[in-house]
Amino acid sequence: MLLLLVVLTAVLSNHFAAALLPSQTSNPSSSPSSSSSILHSSPSNTNSLQRRRQPYPHNNQNNNNNNKWELFVAAASEPRTNEDTSSSASSSTAPSKTKKIPPPKAKTTNNNNNNNGNKKNNINHNNNSNNNNNNKKRVNYSNVRNKPWQADFKTSIRTQGKIKKAYSTRYKTRTLKAKEILKALLTTHPTQVNAANVICALTYSAKSLGTSQISTDLQLRSMLFQAFDILSKMVHKGLLNTRQLCNACWAIAKHYDRDHELLPKAPEAVALSDEGAIGTAVQINILDEPSPLEQSQILLEDTLDDIARQLTDILNGELEGHYEAWQKPAQVGEICMASWAYGKLRHRKKPPGWQDPPQTGRLANRNNNNHNNNNHNHNPNADVITFESWTSIGGTSTSFDGGSTSSSTSGGPVSTFIDNDVTNALFDAFAAALCDPSMSKLILPDESQTEPQHSEVSRLKDCSWSELANLGWSFAAHGSCKSEQSQTLLQKLAQETSRRLHFGGSLTEHLLTRDLAQLIWALGTTQADNYRLADDLVILVEDLSNEYLKLNSPRASFSRAARPLKTWSCPDLVQVTLGMAHSRIDEQPLLQAIYKENNHRLVECEVEDASVPHHHRKCFHPWEVSVLLWAQARLYLKEEQGEDFEDFVANAPGYILSAIAKGQSLQSVGIGPQEQANIVWSLTVLEEHQSSTAIKLIQKIFQEAAESLEENQSIQLEHAHQLWQAYFIMEEESPEAVSNVPTWFSKYLEKKWTLEKAKLKISSARHRSISQCLQLMGVDHRNEHDEDIDVAIVVKQNALWTHETQAEGQSEDDLSLAVEFDGPNHFAREKTDEDGRMLAQPRALGHSVLKYRLLKKQGWTVVRIPYFEFDKIPFWASMERQRYLQRKLKTHGNLKFSESDVSEYSAMSPNRKSRFD
Repeated sequence: MLLLLVVLTAVLSNHFAAALLPSQTSNPSSSPSSSSSILHSSPSNTNSLQRRRQPYPHNNQNNNNNNKWELFVAAASEPRTNEDTSSSASSSTAPSKTKKIPPPKAKTTNNNNNNNGNKKNNINHNNNSNNNNNNKKRVNYSNVRNKPWQADFKTSIRTQGKIKKAYSTRYKTRTLKAKEILKALLTTHPTQVNAANVICALTYSAKSLGTSQISTDLQLRSMLFQAFDILSKMVHKGLLNTRQLCNACWAIAKHYDRDHELLPKAPEAVALSDEGAIGTAVQINILDEPSPLEQSQILLEDTLDDIARQLTDILNGELEGHYEAWQKPAQVGEICMASWAYGKLRHRKKPPGWQDPPQTGRLANRNNNNHNNNNHNHNPNADVITFESWTSIGGTSTSFDGGSTSSSTSGGPVSTFIDNDVTNALFDAFAAALCDPSMSKLILPDESQTEPQHSEVSRLKDCSWSELANLGWSFAAHGSCKSEQSQTLLQKLAQETSRRLHFGGSLTEHLLTRDLAQLIWALGTTQADNYRLADDLVILVEDLSNEYLKLNSPRASFSRAARPLKTWSCPDLVQVTLGMAHSRIDEQPLLQAIYKENNHRLVECEVEDASVPHHHRKCFHPWEVSVLLWAQARLYLKEEQGEDFEDFVANAPGYILSAIAKGQSLQSVGIGPQEQANIVWSLTVLEEHQSSTAIKLIQKIFQEAAESLEENQSIQLEHAHQLWQAYFIMEEESPEAVSNVPTWFSKYLEKKWTLEKAKLKISSARHRSISQCLQLMGVDHRNEHDEDIDVAIVVKQNALWTHETQAEGQSEDDLSLAVEFDGPNHFAREKTDEDGRMLAQPRALGHSVLKYRLLKKQGWTVVRIPYFEFDKIPFWASMERQRYLQRKLKTHGNLKFSESDVSEYSAMSPNRKSRFD
């Protein structure tokens, strides 16, 4: 009886242990709840998971031995818990609370599936685990106490060693090295890996790829997506600290910089259904199921949002004085790293200074057989919905669902709409954390230098030059500059840069020109969106010119005076010029030095290959020359400002043409639609369109633009407007340059320009004030004329004064008067003295000069009212404003305000001082 009781107890104990512990048998199908069955992805509960985790493309699907590391990822992707439901029999008998059974006792019990009672056979059936209890080198994964992806420190150190060894080993290619690093992570059992190992593998694999472009490797992409899957689960569970979160987004950005297929494509932009509206339209295919690649892309996008939310909470918590004990405070370098990553991953949707995103215009069907026609359904099984958002109908925003059934022309994957609010909040948190003085270190100047002490010191003083440059670039790339936090940061960034340049010494010891150029570009582009950033940027540019470069110093050496920017790279010259053009800064000594150096390189250099290192090139790419041309036209730099400007615009067309080999297109040398439109527009503004090289280049641009429109059936409207302005001017001034433009193309451009001029416009406050004054003076006029004229006045034939207007109708002999109020954005930024007084009248910008030429060709007489004349008259001095308009427009011989107050007409004298000056 006693023997029977002992046997019964052993059997029950073995059955109970088998229900709680993973089976150690060699047959994985014998126990549905075993870890081996999870590794082999049982179809009952992991079918959808396995489809998403498959590498892209599906290579070697039937070769489980060659892809052993994939199974580890699938096993840990959904570790079994007490809440899991499954069709297996053992899952229904799992206890509500997990109990730990001593491993030695569990191993010595008999197996329920063995009925022969032979203990020796049972032990052998369990892989002889009892014979090696003292062998510490052997790892028994079923009894490891670590949870998947949460290994303890001692275990993770061994995994870290494997990853670092792969990184330090030399391989034939950089891609192979990156794959070996990821393989070291993915072939390690999940219980031996933690967050530090995953971040280490991602960052090392990103570093191993270098900075230059490499060809796409599908196996590397597949391995990256599996590593990102692991990262996603860790982020979702909150297993990463602040430094790891920053490193994670940095690694993702680095890999994305070399393979844009890691994230979803933006929805395809199409033309609006109403050509007179302003807004955006995108097409999305709603029926096609996401492919494995698209699922991985969407998952990575969600991971980036999760990282952004967690970093925002951490940074905001630090500002409020509370954070979790295990989270270390964010360091300046980590914040700079994360901001660069999101600047790269979440790029701005609108160019600097634009109120609306780029608009697309479509071409009416000229060839029904064109395979790229947006209006034809070349895949009847596809269902595409067009989402439109209008911003100019009735002055209010509205949305429209086109609901069309036509195939998408992009053929790209289904895209998700990025949550910009999450990223915007993150950039605001970056700005607030860096402007907080509580954790900054005071950087003092040399003993021989002095500077005013401030009560608050931002953390920007702890940043290196490269960190300052990356910060500025990231905020400009994302377009974050309008919130209070981002505006404060950018202002302090300009002030800190200016402080270092002004005092020099050790503060500029490690300064690289590319960092300085990147800062000026970033601050210039953000200033185009937020005018409040201008004052600090002007001081920065002046310190660069006067204090750092000492362009006005008589003590400069002869060689430095001849070519002061000889050591600058081509990207540095382009970035500084572009930043000054966006911000309308007319710093003549610096601009003259830049274009003097530009001319040397156009004459001495040949076009270099794109493989030359970016920051060491001394010869321009053709597209860089187009940017410099646009900047010169924007600032309207002509021979009156210096001979170097006239020489550059004369040499640029020939340099661009020399880059085009026989039979090549402009696109092949980097001159795309945007650059083509900029070149033609710039040559028109600068009136350099009559030389033989300029004519040849203009003809080439119009030819390729027409071919592109006919092939793609669409064109960006901003490009069409630039091309039309150039065509309209050159019809008369340089007919040879546009003689070969197809008639259908010129009519299309004219139609788009007419629609643009007919759109709803809102008058400014100054414009309305001028209109009210003219009404008081009895001058009939029309506001916001179709030709984009602020105030249009039609004067009767043979009239002596402007108030003798033609209220209705217009004859050929009538005088058409266009009154244009030119606000600050029509001029270069004014220079003032210490008391704020204007030193000289600012110059008009290129787009304003071109507008007046267009109006003059259409028969209008243009009268300009600049802001610096009109604004100095107070709003309450209405009679003084009427006197000003009387002289400016010659409205009346005598303007009578009362019996004793009569204003007699006298011509406006140049540089006249009024009582308000």
